[in-house]
Amino acid sequence: MDSKQNVIMINIFLLCFLCFGNILCNYVCNNQPECNYNAGNGVCDSSCNNLNCSYDSGDCVTNNNPWSKCTEAARCQSSFYNDTCDSSCNNELCLYDQLKCKPSFTTDCFAACLNEWGNGNCSSSCNNVECGYDGNDCKVVGSTVSGTMLVYAKSDMPRPSDTARFIGFSLSLATRTIVSMKLSVNYNGTVPEIESLGDPGLRVLYEVQNTPNCNTDIHTVCWNSMNQLAMYSAAFSKVLNNFVHSVGVNVTITKVLACQDGFYGEDCNLPCNINCKSGCYLFDGSCIGGCLGNFNGEMCQFLCSSNCRLGCFSGSTCISGECHAGYTGAECTTECSSGTHGSNCESNCSLGCLDGNCNVLDGSCNCKSGYNGTQCEIECPDGTYGSYCNGTCGNCLYGASCDKMNGSCLNGCNAGYYGTMCTYVCPDGTHGSGCSMNCTNCVNNTCLPTTGNCRAGCVTGWTGEDCSTAITTIIYTTNTTTQITVAIGGVLAALFGCGIILFFFVWRRGKKDNYQSHLDTQIIIGEGKKAHHSDTESQQSTSDASGINEAINETGNEEITEIGL
Repeated sequence: MDSKQNVIMINIFLLCFLCFGNILCNYVCNNQPECNYNAGNGVCDSSCNNLNCSYDSGDCVTNNNPWSKCTEAARCQSSFYNDTCDSSCNNELCLYDQLKCKPSFTTDCFAACLNEWGNGNCSSSCNNVECGYDGNDCKVVGSTVSGTMLVYAKSDMPRPSDTARFIGFSLSLATRTIVSMKLSVNYNGTVPEIESLGDPGLRVLYEVQNTPNCNTDIHTVCWNSMNQLAMYSAAFSKVLNNFVHSVGVNVTITKVLACQDGFYGEDCNLPCNINCKSGCYLFDGSCIGGCLGNFNGEMCQFLCSSNCRLGCFSGSTCISGECHAGYTGAECTTECSSGTHGSNCESNCSLGCLDGNCNVLDGSCNCKSGYNGTQCEIECPDGTYGSYCNGTCGNCLYGASCDKMNGSCLNGCNAGYYGTMCTYVCPDGTHGSGCSMNCTNCVNNTCLPTTGNCRAGCVTGWTGEDCSTAITTIIYTTNTTTQITVAIGGVLAALFGCGIILFFFVWRRGKKDNYQSHLDTQIIIGEGKKAHHSDTESQQSTSDASGINEAINETGNEEITEIGL
């Protein structure tokens, strides 16, 4: 067997090795067996240059535009990288909108596959392009690697000066597209890992042809100046202009370059920006996976405003226009104006904030009089006033609440107090509402400011708690003098009466003695006449005595009557 036959057999072995359930073999020219022996030999056989034969397994590059057969090429190409399924692109010719859509079924797919599509179980009868490979339920098995494979891609141009270079792209396992890579660079080492962008559950399985003096395993590529064929079960996740990558089309890459991580460029001497999340693409240094922190731009070379909540676009405009609290504007560099706070300054400061201003971050503020709370949103309760409601209302009339801002009593003060806030006690000598009344008849002229009651009692002549009841002191003294005068008069009258009585008795005694003497002289008077005279005298004495007693009684009664006045 000559060397050419060996190459053909090896190529056939590689193709069948990658079939795994006849996946790849659907793209081998079943209707043109002769093409199977010529596929991937580096020569374009025109009879095999068709989709059914994978364009001679990549030897023929006739379809330079992967969107050429897509009915809405412009629309589908622009929507290829977004996260939504565009139904108009949900077909094989439009690459199933980067496999974000459920592939449409062709008439060649078994009806039973419609019910099993994407159920997690791989059905061999549905594992073909017509049935969308059973909704990707069928995975590539065997030895796997993961990560990102960085390559340098170069398209064939009419003139060397017009060569278009594309450095770095990721291979995605979204479909079972066969990617044929012709390697024409001297290289001996481990192939960088390949990232699964389309379906994290799939991994790339690859195999290369051994060459003399080059020991390899399934994870190692041995390249020399000879053209060699490496087969990848994958699809491109990044569109490369002038580069064929379509479902069912083998892609030929004329040159491969693997740079050390963190570098890019044709000579791998340009460092990736340190702000890239996962390194950068070799062809232009654009960051893979976006930017760290608040950086933006294709190469993460622009610093977003630190106030962008969700980062920013290349023009520094904040994503979704959302700013951190306290800032607003397209780039979130404008601080909130007076009276506003929060994200994009959309919230107004509380009405209770002093001067209407608050903290632009959380709305907290210094409260003006009459309000309390972190944002001064709580009005002071009754009975309190002032900033943060620290003041207590004074002695407002009937216990009414005061003005919550300045504490003034709107309806006046309770008795005993005065002032705008009714906090001052009435001065000595006054009392009552507004201290409008004077203390009366109080000792030291002091009384309680609330009631007017005398603190130290009443001055002479007055009584009661407020000393408002006059005692008849002067009238009482006059009556006493009259009574003494009457008493003295009575005593004098009594003495006078007694003198009269004494005089009367003396007089009577003398008269009696004269009478007795006369009687003795007239002894001759008869007994009957003497007896009668004695009776008459006795009656007269009795009558006189009665008169004296009545006089005494009348005098005594009159004295008693005068004393009682």
